[in-house]
Amino acid sequence: SKGFMKCLVNNLSQKDNYLHRRAAQCAHTIVQFVKKPTTAPQARVAVTSALQRFGGGRFDQLTGTSTVAQLLQAQDASSAGLHMEDLMRSFLHPEEADTAAQKRAWAVEQLSIFCRNSATDSAQRARVLKFMLTHAFFQASGGGGSQKGGNVDDGQPSLDLASDARERCQTRLLTLLAHEANRHAAQLHQGGKNGTKPDAEESQDLLEVVCAHCHTMEKSKKFTLVVPLEAEQAEARKEAFSALAKMSQRLKASSAAEAGRTRPFCHLIQMLLLHHLTEPHAYAQVLAELPLVFDKLVEAPSKDEASDEDAPHPMDVLTDVLLTLAAQPSAGLREAVERLFRAWCDSLTWTGVQDMLRVLLRGNTRQKARRKGERRGKGSGGEEDSEEDDDEDVLEMEGEESEGESVEEEVGQSSDEEESDEDEAAKPPPSKKPKAAAKKAKEATSDEDSEEDEADAMDDDAMFEMDALLGRAFKSARLDRTAAKATSEALVHFKFRTCTLLDIFMRKNPASRHVPAMLLPLLRALSAAAAPPPDGNVQLAARISGLISNGICKGKESANAMDAESLKTTLAKTASIASKSRSKPVATAAASGCHYLLRLLKVAAPEKEYRVVAADTLRDMAASFFTSKDTRLSRVFFEEAGKRCAVARATLLALTLPKAAEARTDYLRVEAASLGAALLRQIASQKVEGEDTKWVAKEATKLSGAVLAVLSTHYKKPLHHADALKAACAILELVPKVVGKPLRETVPLDGLIGALERSYNKDSVPKVISQQQRMQALLGAKKRPASGSNTEPKAKKQKVDAIDKKDSKKDGSKKKKDKGDKKKNGTKGKGKTGVEGDATIAESEPAVKSKGTKEKKRSKSDASDN
Repeated sequence: SKGFMKCLVNNLSQKDNYLHRRAAQCAHTIVQFVKKPTTAPQARVAVTSALQRFGGGRFDQLTGTSTVAQLLQAQDASSAGLHMEDLMRSFLHPEEADTAAQKRAWAVEQLSIFCRNSATDSAQRARVLKFMLTHAFFQASGGGGSQKGGNVDDGQPSLDLASDARERCQTRLLTLLAHEANRHAAQLHQGGKNGTKPDAEESQDLLEVVCAHCHTMEKSKKFTLVVPLEAEQAEARKEAFSALAKMSQRLKASSAAEAGRTRPFCHLIQMLLLHHLTEPHAYAQVLAELPLVFDKLVEAPSKDEASDEDAPHPMDVLTDVLLTLAAQPSAGLREAVERLFRAWCDSLTWTGVQDMLRVLLRGNTRQKARRKGERRGKGSGGEEDSEEDDDEDVLEMEGEESEGESVEEEVGQSSDEEESDEDEAAKPPPSKKPKAAAKKAKEATSDEDSEEDEADAMDDDAMFEMDALLGRAFKSARLDRTAAKATSEALVHFKFRTCTLLDIFMRKNPASRHVPAMLLPLLRALSAAAAPPPDGNVQLAARISGLISNGICKGKESANAMDAESLKTTLAKTASIASKSRSKPVATAAASGCHYLLRLLKVAAPEKEYRVVAADTLRDMAASFFTSKDTRLSRVFFEEAGKRCAVARATLLALTLPKAAEARTDYLRVEAASLGAALLRQIASQKVEGEDTKWVAKEATKLSGAVLAVLSTHYKKPLHHADALKAACAILELVPKVVGKPLRETVPLDGLIGALERSYNKDSVPKVISQQQRMQALLGAKKRPASGSNTEPKAKKQKVDAIDKKDSKKDGSKKKKDKGDKKKNGTKGKGKTGVEGDATIAESEPAVKSKGTKEKKRSKSDASDN
C-alpha cells in the first residue's frame, strides 16, 4: 500500500527516526524473501515492481540503500522475463492518465537498464529493442493504434504517443544498439585473438536483428512510419537493404580478413538506416553513397574507370563520407565510423589525409586576417610586428616538393582572398566632386536634425512600440551570438573527432609515407590551437601536440617514407619553427619533429648527404640557441640530438666549446660547458671508435680552452660558478677515457693549474670550493683552495651575528638597570665600594661567561664545517 511504502521510505531515509532500525530490518527481510529459491517468479516480480515504481523509480536514491539493485540482481531467467513484460505493460497501460508521460518515461529508462544488465540473455534484449523500435518509428495503418492500446505479445504499436515519448524511445534505442554493436565487435575480436568461436546465442548481432525487423515492418501493410518518407528517400532505403543482403551473403562466404573489412560496412549502414528514420533529409545522400563506395572498393575497376583520371578514388569518397558522419552528434554513429575507418585506413590516400588536415586548419585564415587587421589598425608596430610576421611565415611556408603543398596552397589562397576583400572594404570610395560630397554631408546633418525632432515629438504609444522593437532587436542579436558560439563549439568537437581518425591511422600505419608529410600542417594547426582565447583551445592544442609527439615522432623508419629532398625541405622548415616560434607547445613539438626527421633522413639519404644535412641543421640551431634571445631551444634538445645523430657530435662540440667563453650571459656559458660534457660522455660510452673520437684526440686544445674559460670567468652567481666547474671537471675526467691516454699527455696542464690557483677566493661558497678541490685533484695542483671560517655559509654567519647582537642588547639593558638601581640607592661613580658595587660586579660576571661560551660554540661550529 502507499501508506506502508511512505512509512518505509521515511524511516529508511532518516537515521535519527525511532523506527529506522526496524525499517532497515524490514528491507533486509524483503531482499532475503526475493532471494529464496522457493519464491515464485511472479512474487519476485511483484515485490520488485512495487519497490521500483515508488517515487518515480528512485527508491534506492531516496533511502540511501541498494535494496532495488539487490532485487534486480537476484532475478533468474524466468523472473527477468516477467519483469520485462511488466515494464512493457507499464509503458502501454499507465495506471493514471495524469502521470502517463512520467510513467512511460520511467518504463523506457528501466527497460534500458534491463538491457544493459549482463544477466539478461540475447533473446530478451532483442525483444526489448524490437519493442522500442515499434513505438519509436511506427504506428498502426490508418493513424494511431486502437484506443485500448497495444498488446505486449502481438507487437502492435501503442495508442497515439506524445512526441516526447517517441523521442525518448528513439534516443534509448540508438544508444542501446550502439552498445550492442560494441559488444558484438569486442566478442569477435576476443574470439579471433584467442582462436575460439564465441557462443552462437551470445554472439548474435542484435543490430542486424533489429534492422531486419525494421525492414519487415516497413514492408508490412499493418504499419506506417510516423514521419513519412519521400520517394527518393524510400528508394535509397530500398537499395540500402538490398546492399545489406548482398553483404550478408558475402560475409558467409568470405575469409576472416575479408569479413573484418566487410562487417564494419554492414554495421554503419544498419546504424544509418535507423538514424535515417529520425532525420530523413540529413542522412539520405550518405545512405545512397555508402553501398556504391563498397562495391567500388571491393570489386576491380572497369577499363573505363581505370582510364578516367578525373574520377575520384573510392577511398577518397569514403573518407569524405566518414568525415561527414563524424561531424554528427550521435555517439553510436561516431563509433561505427571509427570501426570502419580502422578496417580500411590501410588504403588511405594523400587526398584523404588532406581532407582531414583541412578540417584541423579550418578557421586559421580568419584568425590570421583578424590579427593582421588589428596590427594594421594600430599602425606600424616596428620590429615586433615584423618578427611576428616572420614567425607566421615560417609556419605557413609552402613546400614545392612536399606532399603537404596542396593543403597549404589552398589555405594560403583563401587567406589572400580574405585579406584583399578586407582591404577593399576598408578603403572608402573616392569622391568624384568636392561639391557633391559637401552637399551630401549637408543633407546628412539635416536628416539627423529631423530624426531628433521626430524623436522629441513621439508620444507614449510610439515609445512603447519602439521599446518592443528594441527588445526584438536585442533578442535577435543574442540569438546570433548563441548560434555563433554553438557553431564554434561544434567545429572544435569536429576537430577532436578528426584527430581521433588521424590517431587511428598513425597507430595502424606507423611506416606510411603520409605520416611525415603531416608534420608541417599539424604544426600549423597546433599554432592556431595554442593561440590565446578566444581563437585558441587548450585541450585541442594538447590533443594535436600528442598527435605529433606520440603519433608522428614515434613512427617507424622506412626507406619508402619520403624522398630525401622532401625530407630535407621539411627538416629545414621544422628546425626554423623550433628555433623561432614564440609558442612553447609549437616549439616543443617541432623539436621532437626534428629528431624524427633526422632518423628518417638517415634511412632515406646516402651516408655523405645525411652527414652534411644533419651537421648543417644542428649547427644552425645551435647558433640560434646561443645568439637569439627569443629561442625556445634548450640544452636537452641538443643532448638528445647527439644521442640520435652521432655524426653531428663533432660539429656540435666544435661550435659549443668556444661558447663557454664567448656566450653573452653566464647562463649560456654554463650551458655550453654542460653540453660539451654531455656530448663527451656520449662519445665515451660508444663501443666502436668513430670520427668524433678522432676529433677529440685532434682538437684537445679546444677542450682545454673551454676548461680555461670556465676557470678564468667571473660568475655573478655562485650557483653558475659551481655548475660550470662541475662541467669542466667532467670534461677533464672524460678526455682520457675517449682518447685512451693520460690527461697530462693530452692537455697542457700548466696553464690550467695557474688559472685554477688564481680563481681561489676566500669568500667562495662550499659548492664552489668542493668543485675546486675536485679540479685540483684532477690537475695535480699543489695549492689547495682557501678554507676556514670564510667557507662558512652566509646563513650561518648571519645567524651567529644575530645571536651576538641579541646578547649584547641584553647586557646593555642589564647595565642600564643596574645604573638605575645605584641611583636609587644613592651611589654615584665607579669608585664607590660597598654591597651594591659588589653585587653589580657579581651580576656582570655571568654575562661575560655566557659571551665566552658563545664564542666557544661558534669555534666548534667552524671546526665542524671545515
